[in-house]
Amino acid sequence: MEEDRQKYDVAYFRELNHSDQCELHFFINTEVPIFGIVKEEIKAVRQRTDTVSSLRQHIKNKLQKIFQEKFDFKDTDKEYQQANDIIVSLKRGNKNIKNTLVLKNFINALEEDGNVIFQVFDQKFTVLLNAPLVKQMQLPQILYANFTIQPIKFHAIFTNNNDSLFYWHKSTNKVTWEQVGKGFKYLIKEEDVDHYLKLVCIPLNIMKVKGPTGEVISQNKVEMMGTLPACPFEKRHEFTKKKLKGLEQVESKHIVLSIEIQSNKTFGYIWNVIKRNDEVRTAFLKQSTSLQVTVLKMKGNNKHLIIANTHLFYHPDADHIRLLQVNAATTYLNNLKQRYLRGDIDVSVIFCGDFNSCPEKSLFPYMIQGRINPQHKDCLKIGEILLYHQFIFTSSCGTPKYTNYTPDYKGCLDYIFIETNKIKVQQVVPLTEEEELNKYEGLPNDYFPSDHLALVADLKFKRT
Repeated sequence: MEEDRQKYDVAYFRELNHSDQCELHFFINTEVPIFGIVKEEIKAVRQRTDTVSSLRQHIKNKLQKIFQEKFDFKDTDKEYQQANDIIVSLKRGNKNIKNTLVLKNFINALEEDGNVIFQVFDQKFTVLLNAPLVKQMQLPQILYANFTIQPIKFHAIFTNNNDSLFYWHKSTNKVTWEQVGKGFKYLIKEEDVDHYLKLVCIPLNIMKVKGPTGEVISQNKVEMMGTLPACPFEKRHEFTKKKLKGLEQVESKHIVLSIEIQSNKTFGYIWNVIKRNDEVRTAFLKQSTSLQVTVLKMKGNNKHLIIANTHLFYHPDADHIRLLQVNAATTYLNNLKQRYLRGDIDVSVIFCGDFNSCPEKSLFPYMIQGRINPQHKDCLKIGEILLYHQFIFTSSCGTPKYTNYTPDYKGCLDYIFIETNKIKVQQVVPLTEEEELNKYEGLPNDYFPSDHLALVADLKFKRT
């Protein structure tokens, strides 16, 4: 019996847990009287609470529909009668599996004993439970020689990606293919230019069980990348050839302010004010603004450096929301700093990002002065609140005329705030001249990859 089973094709029975369904997936390739050779891929999906009888009938219905559409027969034709006589069976040994068996129990039976044979017409299949399956693969639209390629989308179930096999092929006509590489990634060669690429995946699970082969073909042929234009930002890179040394990361955090403010006792005072104002509470909690924080330690001494980065709410009429966001951020950073300040440990803070606020608005003076007048219009929009922080900040790059340059807005929105009592500025990398920016409608464009201009400064600890 085992020898016979090895000659059978494979049908794949899988649990679809996300939908409480199951699927029988197979490829029919057999000769059927009257119809001739039939080649079709069938996916029969049923609820786990359905029966074997329901699954069998569903497969019959699918095949009947295929025959009717392909051969255009009528209900009175003998082909119609042939289509109704489709053999669909599930057996263990020589016994048919009961039609009344619920599919979730059929799954349990397969787990205990996988010796189940599925038959459609004269074609027999070994039924494999929860075999690996590639659900989706997608390659980039643009392919360049001398660059590494990998799928931009890859989704597989019941699969161990590390054990699965990947093969890369090339072709000029999508008919004849030549294997050129193995593995999830492939370094495209110059000889691949003017060829399509195909990725073939043979999915395996941790037990080395093999699933059906998946493949994807690139939409376009490989090209040679043209000569890149000389971009103005490359001139600025001449100032940044040295890499930071002498620091092993101590801690890294990422928080979403709208979530953290409701659960962290550190923000109790400000949260009590926010939640009393329905409009402010709604606006603040709708934003997914985050704060990324990394703590570094100098090798050989006890100097610690806290580097924070954020991107505040963008809306032009939301200065009061940005004020609350930056207050929450400085509160968090001060609490983090106090946690590290013990013994002879010295801690400095750098707070940078796209603050979406020009120097004339409330945020910049709040950061530099450490507080803001409660009678300021932005504070009055929030409620009775005194906003302050405990840092002595300065803007290491000052207030440039432009850090954001688009057709709709041109101004300074980005800053690198440093504790001026702890850190000093050695040099600021010059920003691109306005004359250069004026050559284009705005950023980004072919020469500037972002709508913002990067702020870059060399900083140094002050002696303490």
